[in-house]
Amino acid sequence: MSMADDIDLLRQRVNSKREKLDKAVTVADLTLQRVESVSTVFDEADRERKRLESSLKLAERRAKRLAQETKRASRLAREADEDRADAENELTELLKRRSKLEKKLAKSEAALAAAEAAVSVEQAAAAPAPRKRAGTATRSSTPRKAAVKKSTARKSSAAKSTATKSTATKSTAKKSTARKAPSRRVSRA
Repeated sequence: MSMADDIDLLRQRVNSKREKLDKAVTVADLTLQRVESVSTVFDEADRERKRLESSLKLAERRAKRLAQETKRASRLAREADEDRADAENELTELLKRRSKLEKKLAKSEAALAAAEAAVSVEQAAAAPAPRKRAGTATRSSTPRKAAVKKSTARKSSAAKSTATKSTATKSTAKKSTARKAPSRRVSRA
């Protein structure tokens, strides 16, 4: 073998080695680029993981707080419902009581009006009698006694009529007022 053949062989080896080296450099460059892109992706993924972990912790704290607030709201709603039910029952009782009191007031007012009407009727009946007696020239004790007896008779009949319209307790009050009013009229005459 000659020297030229050796040089050709060496050139071929060099070229082969150069091609292999170029391929290796290319593959290394591509791998380096891949490593860099993967590192970037990893960094982004790691940042995203950390962000999501902190968001998860925040969400867990919020969920815990919301669970506590839900329990508190449920308790308040339950208490409010109980209060409302109590208030409705109390309102029903108060409305019944008010209705009873209104009926009693209406009865009392009716009894008062009847008593006042009876007294005014008695006063109207008693008022003309003293005027006629006042016109007489002589005054004696006998006509006064007769007038008193007449007025008490009128009072008892008026008291009986009012007693039938109202209860026994109301009629006693009416009788006492009916007795007092005409006796004053008679004493003035």
